[in-house]
Amino acid sequence: LIRGGNINVFGGCYIHKNSGDTSYPVNGGTFFELLNPYQAYGICRLLVIGARFECSINNNISIGTKAENIVINGCIVRNSGNTAVDIGGKNCGIKNSDVYDAGNNCIRVYGGVCDNTRYDLANNYVINCDVHDSGKKISTSICVRDEANGSIVEHNRLYNSPAAAINGGGFEKKWRYNEIFDCVKESSDAGAIYLGRNSKDRGTEISYNYIH
Repeated sequence: LIRGGNINVFGGCYIHKNSGDTSYPVNGGTFFELLNPYQAYGICRLLVIGARFECSINNNISIGTKAENIVINGCIVRNSGNTAVDIGGKNCGIKNSDVYDAGNNCIRVYGGVCDNTRYDLANNYVINCDVHDSGKKISTSICVRDEANGSIVEHNRLYNSPAAAINGGGFEKKWRYNEIFDCVKESSDAGAIYLGRNSKDRGTEISYNYIH
């Protein structure tokens, strides 16, 4: 459990800086990076509450493919050079947070496998977040790009995007109860919600979204 301050995780350890309004970009500009939580913590559980991540030249938060049970809760993530929050692994996600002013996508979610040998759900999620102003550098950027299998994107407020509000691929997703507005402002080939193009993209529920 880590509470508040500005947090940097890299190279198998973590640095916790209670520095008020000052932020310190490290590790190539990524403020919080968990590529191998087994090495970093010995266990695959981390809860971050009430922290602020900002002014990175790359991603503000990166959770890699080997991470499990990482929760970002009640945080502010803003002003990233690339994607603000990049979530991989299994059972990882962000909730009750504000994510905005991203150079690329505000949030990307990925993980899970579907091939000839495995059928695996990532169960990653974005819940009850205020997500807006993606694509400060890239005009095809999304508020939430969901490429995971078994993911949940619900009860969010998604707006002010140059392209789609939610976009992605994968199977057995739930995109529900979101409020979406002021999107597709710089694209001629997009929609507020965009999914498909692959025969494996099936079993997704898109329901109870308020689009205006």
